[in-house]
Amino acid sequence: MSLGRLVIAGWVWGWVVPAGAQTPGVAAPETYLYDHAGLGQTGAVVVELEAAVGTRDARPFGEHGVTTGVRGRFGVHDRVTLEVFGGTLRDGQGGQSAGGAVDVYVGVLDEATVGFDLTVGLGELYDYQQVHTPRLHASLGKRLGALHVALPVEVAIPVTTADQPARDPIDLTVGVVGSWGLSEALRVGLEAVGEDLEGFWDDEEAEGGARMVVGPTFWGALVGGWRLKLNLGGVFAATRNPSAPGVDTAAGFLGRFNLGYAF
Repeated sequence: MSLGRLVIAGWVWGWVVPAGAQTPGVAAPETYLYDHAGLGQTGAVVVELEAAVGTRDARPFGEHGVTTGVRGRFGVHDRVTLEVFGGTLRDGQGGQSAGGAVDVYVGVLDEATVGFDLTVGLGELYDYQQVHTPRLHASLGKRLGALHVALPVEVAIPVTTADQPARDPIDLTVGVVGSWGLSEALRVGLEAVGEDLEGFWDDEEAEGGARMVVGPTFWGALVGGWRLKLNLGGVFAATRNPSAPGVDTAAGFLGRFNLGYAF
């Protein structure tokens, strides 16, 4: 099935699937492509196939070229979700590399008790530069009727060797995301995420400076437990360090496509 047909199917099912037919394990935060801190239901398993096309050198955003991967999420408990990911990058010069990640998310606070949700996570990324990167996540979320908003934060600590490209001691990523539920089976929203924000106070930021991705996100429940996520984002440099070797500081775009199935 072509991408265009899948998009059309997502919109159709988003309007015609009745209330209560939403697939298991889905919460508002799980509708995003850059904030993975949503918690699934106990025992819920979600498998996602994800692809991204980009024209901007940015590790979490997908480097220049095409990335493809598989993500699995398992609801260990209503407050604990395990996520694993494995993927490949094909760059614009014909090279290919592999990466993966394992993360555990824990619901620390919930809106029913304190008025907002707080989820924290701990994991490790093996990125497309073959660098082991322990990382810490936190996401603060709030529901206002059909609107859900969240502030995700990630602190990553690349562990490089002498023969690997220079990296900063700490990489900081912060986002502002939100989505509006048109029905239980259709949400539309916006994601704005900043990567390597240490570039705002470090002129020698190793990855070329702070960069941002901003764009709309779509989530739709399809038939039989399938769901679709799409994001189109413009990517631009917020600060620049032209001395960083091999780093593209020009503006670009990213397109992300995610097809998932909930068991």
